[in-house]
Amino acid sequence: MAEISIKIAGEEVTAKVKNLTLVWTGLTFILFPILGLLGFLMRLVQGNVFPAFPPEWFYSILTLHGVGMVGLWFVEGMTAVIYLLSKYVKPSVGVSWFSFALTLVGVALLIISTIGGRFGAGWYFLYPLPYKSAEIWPNWATDLYLIGLGVLGIAWTVWVIDVL
Repeated sequence: MAEISIKIAGEEVTAKVKNLTLVWTGLTFILFPILGLLGFLMRLVQGNVFPAFPPEWFYSILTLHGVGMVGLWFVEGMTAVIYLLSKYVKPSVGVSWFSFALTLVGVALLIISTIGGRFGAGWYFLYPLPYKSAEIWPNWATDLYLIGLGVLGIAWTVWVIDVL
C-alpha cells in the first residue's frame, strides 16, 4: 500500500511540472514572435527602409532582442530538461514557480531599461563602458539593466541547483 501512495505522489509532482512546462512554453510562444519582430525591424533599419530611425533606438532594440533571445532559449531548454528529468527526480514545483516569478521581474527590468531608458550597450557590458554613453541613456538605465540581469542570474541559479 505504501508503494501506491509514493507512486501517486510522484505522478502529482510530474503533473505539476507538466503544468509549469506548459506555462513556460506558452510564454515562449508569446515572446519569440515579439523578439523575432524586433530582429526583423532591425534588418529593415539596416536595409534603409526606415532611414530616419534613430541609432540609439536601434541599439536599444538590439540589446533587448539579443538578451531576450538568449534568455528565452535558455529558459525553454531548462524547462524541457526539467520536464524530462521529472520522471527520475522530483524537482520542487515551488522553486520552479519562484524562478518563474523572478524571471518575469528580471525581464520587466530589462524592458524598462532598454525601452524606457534607451539602454543600448548590447553585449558590451564591461565597466565603465555602459556608464560612458555620451548621455544617450541615463545611468539609472544601466543600473536597472545590471539589476535585471542579476535577478535573472539568481532565479536561474536557484532553479538549476534545485534540479541538481
